[in-house]
Amino acid sequence: MRDSHKSLLESNLDKLRDRLRIAVIFGGDRRKDGAVINQTHNPRSDKSYEYVADDILQALKNAGFKHVIKLPEDMNLAAELVRHDIDMCWLNSGGTQGAASVTHAPALLELLGVPYVGHNPLNAGILDSKHIFKSLLVTMGIDTAKFLVFDPSFETDALMQKRIDEAFGDYAGSFIVKPVSGRASQHVHHVSQRHELVGVIHDIKRATQGQVILEKYLVGREYTMASIGPVIYRKGRLVDHQSPFVFSGVERKLEVNEKIFTSMDVKKISNDRLMLLNPTFDTDAWNKMAVATKRIFSELNLSAGIRVDFRADEDGNIHVLEANPKPDLKRPTESQTSFICAGLPQFDMGYEDLIQSMLLNRIHSLVTYQPQMAPKLVSLLRPATV
Repeated sequence: MRDSHKSLLESNLDKLRDRLRIAVIFGGDRRKDGAVINQTHNPRSDKSYEYVADDILQALKNAGFKHVIKLPEDMNLAAELVRHDIDMCWLNSGGTQGAASVTHAPALLELLGVPYVGHNPLNAGILDSKHIFKSLLVTMGIDTAKFLVFDPSFETDALMQKRIDEAFGDYAGSFIVKPVSGRASQHVHHVSQRHELVGVIHDIKRATQGQVILEKYLVGREYTMASIGPVIYRKGRLVDHQSPFVFSGVERKLEVNEKIFTSMDVKKISNDRLMLLNPTFDTDAWNKMAVATKRIFSELNLSAGIRVDFRADEDGNIHVLEANPKPDLKRPTESQTSFICAGLPQFDMGYEDLIQSMLLNRIHSLVTYQPQMAPKLVSLLRPATV
């Protein structure tokens, strides 16, 4: 069935490019008139990612897709999808406002019956909730740094300090303290003095209004690896890898006294800030990360791209830090790249290949295993009757 649907998809690519109506969704602005009923708070970053939506849109058009628009995620989205007769969406939004904001757009599309490139609401929430994701890693037997979760709304300072001391005992090293959700680089603190931890927890709570995760700081090298589904587009053909496709294994190069990788919001990600791993020559690190990344993708039954972040401990053992449900898909330039795009040339792929791979992999998965969830896509691929 997989092969027959891959062949069907491949033989109908021109038809899809000519007829499929796609909307790329970016984060809405809750401060804009008519965007929401009442403005509240977004526990994640307020970045709209509209500039990345522009890159995705242009890549699809470069690949020959004739009907691609972009729309903001706000209260008008459903009406706009109807007005433009949209067949499929690409979710490039981190949410507009409210609790678990990253889950809102996929939940709305599920309700409307519009298929999309992106994680389903449950998986989007799990991946964006670092404490829940790390708890799953523990049950899966995948190494992750020891952690605790706090909410000063329900715990006294004395109780939080007691929990820290009981969990970490005589450990004399430092800690990472960060929000449980949102961009990995926002409000992340390296704390070397245990008596300062409770104060930092309060600072993060005030900034995000959410829970706070504290974990043991791992002193070794820092890595990332990307994964999408098994069907990729390369050199004009679809290739089925039969298991999640992992790529862009990268070591983040830390400067002297740089405890954690500096945010792209502060310092752009240039090629001199990373080192590509080679699956042949960096076999140990690559294989360990590939196995963990594939397990995460498969066992959580993910439906869109992720970037998994890793860090080694003092003995060189590689631990999963988190999995980014919305990795940066900005088109690389001579001066700036992204972790998910950095390793594409190793697999004879370019930016348009990645974008088409993510779209076509999702279509292949839907028409093969969930055709009832995407009737319009199935109809588009159905052979014409004479």
